Amino acid sequence: MSALLVVLIAPLALSLFTAAVNYGVWFHRREELAHRALAMTCLACAVALAATGLVYTSDSRADAILARTLVFVCAIPGQVGSVLLTERAYRKSFGAHVWLGASLSLVLAALGLIPGVLYADGAVTRTIQLLGIEFVDVALTPFGRLAPLALVAPAVLLAVYSRKASADDSDRTLFRLLVSFSSATVLGDMLLLGGWVDWPFLYAPTFALVGALYTGIMLRHFVASLARVEASADLLQRAAESGARDLREADLRLAQGARLAALGTLAAGLAHEINNPVAFIRSNLNYLSELAANPRDDAELEEVLGETEQGVARLRGIVDELLRMSTQSGGRFGEVLLSEVVEAALPTLRFEARGDVALEARLAPVPAIRGDRNLLGQILANLVINAIQAVRSAGAGGAVRISTFADEQHAVLEVSDSGPGVPPELAERIFEPFFTTKPAGEGTGLGLAVTHQLVERHGGRLVLLGSERGARFQVQFPLASAATGIKPRTSAPATTDTAAADPAIPAS
Repeated sequence: MSALLVVLIAPLALSLFTAAVNYGVWFHRREELAHRALAMTCLACAVALAATGLVYTSDSRADAILARTLVFVCAIPGQVGSVLLTERAYRKSFGAHVWLGASLSLVLAALGLIPGVLYADGAVTRTIQLLGIEFVDVALTPFGRLAPLALVAPAVLLAVYSRKASADDSDRTLFRLLVSFSSATVLGDMLLLGGWVDWPFLYAPTFALVGALYTGIMLRHFVASLARVEASADLLQRAAESGARDLREADLRLAQGARLAALGTLAAGLAHEINNPVAFIRSNLNYLSELAANPRDDAELEEVLGETEQGVARLRGIVDELLRMSTQSGGRFGEVLLSEVVEAALPTLRFEARGDVALEARLAPVPAIRGDRNLLGQILANLVINAIQAVRSAGAGGAVRISTFADEQHAVLEVSDSGPGVPPELAERIFEPFFTTKPAGEGTGLGLAVTHQLVERHGGRLVLLGSERGARFQVQFPLASAATGIKPRTSAPATTDTAAADPAIPAS
């Protein structure tokens, strides 16, 4: 029993375990066909071990014939599995060897059932001294002694062709040695079946060890491939992060370009507005020269000086606003009040709205948000300039309204106009880059797209709301802190400041 444990039961358990491991790998990763082939071969090895166990335990001539027949039949799945495994290892077809080996095994099994062809009358007792096993075997005819050697041919041919197909790879070299060793064990088993030697069956027990060894090699490659996949995933993640950083930098450059484009749009109107106070100051300076030559009332002199100071202050305000808008932002985020951003931008925006468009500001004090003051100013400028241009495109006088208010979680900036509005079928596309409803040459299609990106950078949300007339854009920014001394409002205040009425007075 101890000998059978060594040559049958232990290898049988090892073969079943190895088959289970390989089937598990193939089940989770169906591309691993080599593991499937090895699992099939290990299962075939377990079947062959069971057949050889019948040979070792036969105690009559009939049992011996049945056992030999099963050995020949059970060799077929082992031959198929070995060929499939070799094909996966060398990426070369060996299909002819499957047909050759399977055909010879079936022929030998069939001939064994014909009396007098392979097996003679009578039985013999055979002893395997190495294992101390004694069993009853069938007497063989001269042809029966030679016929099993035919199964050596497919194994030898497979070993020869696999050597020719192998490459300079250490694992393939090892596999080539294993194929050659398998051929040698097949020869030993066929010599035993032919009655030439009295030693144990070698192929099935040794292939159990070989299958476990080769499974270890394949699992090493499998783990290495998983490591390469993880490394590739890390590289891909780093590349994605680098690409995201590049996109953020491109967004900033695009935002700066849009800001400069907005400045260009304002330049024509600002030139006229700058010329007015310059001419006014020049006239006052000439008048002051006359007063210096012919002294008059001091009150009149102070009045002229005061008016001149107002003109200079107006020029300084225009220049400061231009410099603020044209400065490249470095992403300096801090607490900002929306109302202050609107008040600072109103003088410049009124120049754009001059004459034919009324600019109304309804500003409620709202809690602070976290953001970049320059970029928030650009968001406002883009929305207001877009609204002014929409009103003008309608061909009649209209108004643009700027509102600020707050709810429990957001500070809200709202810009609405009395223009033609946005058609419902285009509402979902207006934030796409380069999409514009303006005639060719009059719009880049970047204003709202850049504004949308800048709002998202501040963690906010830009939406187009429904309106009975014109367009109504609302920007919602998260509050910087819940602890504020300002009670949130859910609507804009009633105070209205119209640019057409007094363009020099900021809204409050």
